[in-house]
Amino acid sequence: DINKRFHWVPPKGWDVDARHLGISARNSLPWRGRMPVPRAPEGGAWILPCTDKMSLRIARLADQLKAAGWKVITSPPHVIERLGNKALLPGYARQIGMLEFLPEHFASPAAAKYPCTLKPAKGEFGKNTFMCRSSQEVMEKIPEGLSSDWVLQEYVPGHIEYSVSLLVFHGKITDTVGVRYTYASACYIWPHVQELGQEMFDVPQEHLAVMARFLDGYDGFLNFNYKTRADGTPCIFEANTRIGADLGCDA
Repeated sequence: DINKRFHWVPPKGWDVDARHLGISARNSLPWRGRMPVPRAPEGGAWILPCTDKMSLRIARLADQLKAAGWKVITSPPHVIERLGNKALLPGYARQIGMLEFLPEHFASPAAAKYPCTLKPAKGEFGKNTFMCRSSQEVMEKIPEGLSSDWVLQEYVPGHIEYSVSLLVFHGKITDTVGVRYTYASACYIWPHVQELGQEMFDVPQEHLAVMARFLDGYDGFLNFNYKTRADGTPCIFEANTRIGADLGCDA
């Protein structure tokens, strides 16, 4: 399996899905971002992150990976962090004049509008993410208080959620894959909800125009998760600086 064109790291149990794509991809390379880096197969291959943590590790070890024969597409660590860290994303959005396309973020449980979402600043796949209906519920989850390790944000209801994966080169979108998910409830925290269906969709140009504003200095794969407000405006919950499950498993 080493002699393949694309290796998604670290192993996440996605190898069957990678094989089904028919593009000579694997998710079986036993490397978790530590030194020494593995040798690439003869002729080289792409090494691509499928966790946010690995995205940063590849960025920081890019020179060593290239020296070991790997093909790498990555971004400066600070560019990855301002997108992938959920606590830093609102500040970046404010800086570029795009804060209106994110949920409202709250500085304290007392200032929040309920229900709202509590999630780790660094985390994936809904782990340790909660819907809270009062400040008391928030404090039960984080008795140490709201710190930079956590994000408290507006909950945007709706049965339909969108996941869009982008291939970005020098800050420009070169390719897109969109998956639309329909759920049984309008208020949920994934994965604790019944999925009614999923389908590929053509991402509206106005949505891509919003995402493009966030991409200055970025190279690599990027995934945006969002819903739309009543007027059709996208509301971006988070950006994932990696291959997402939508692209790796569902598309």
